[in-house]
Amino acid sequence: MTKFARVDPTNTEPHPILCLLSGQIEESADILPCEPEVDTDWWYHPSTDEFSPPPELVPELSEVIENKIYYINVWRDMQEKTNLLFEHAGHTWDAGERSKSRMEETLALADATGTLPEGFFWTTADNIDVPMTTTQLQALASAMAAARGQRGFDIHARQRQMKAEVAALTAVADVQAYLVGWAKE
Repeated sequence: MTKFARVDPTNTEPHPILCLLSGQIEESADILPCEPEVDTDWWYHPSTDEFSPPPELVPELSEVIENKIYYINVWRDMQEKTNLLFEHAGHTWDAGERSKSRMEETLALADATGTLPEGFFWTTADNIDVPMTTTQLQALASAMAAARGQRGFDIHARQRQMKAEVAALTAVADVQAYLVGWAKE
């Protein structure tokens, strides 16, 4: 039979109610077993010597999965906004949003005028100015687009994998314990 008691299972001090239930102390008004209430009373199960929250405080599996998927989407959005570095022509380049935008504007200028400004250079991720021709800049732009495309696919594939893994879980605690992020190798 399950008995109900107002106790805090996270408290490491001895629980008077446990002593009462085991017959080790006399009953008193402040430690009497009680009927469950709708608030935060925890349930004590003498047969297993464990506590559990009342059913109304245990989230539904579907709610926990929905919440975890929300965090997977947040992770995906954050990953898509993080800076990306890539290698090309012996240098490390930045492929973030600002670099992409500058590259598009610079290529538009080259297309409109047929040339780049005198002494044109593109700066690497570690601040080295590399002189560029229009052809070299177009090759860099293609490499940047490829790096961004691969990273975008990697992010998309990982978030889809995480969502599938979370959807396959059958216990609330397992869903809550699932770590969102890149898989550890």
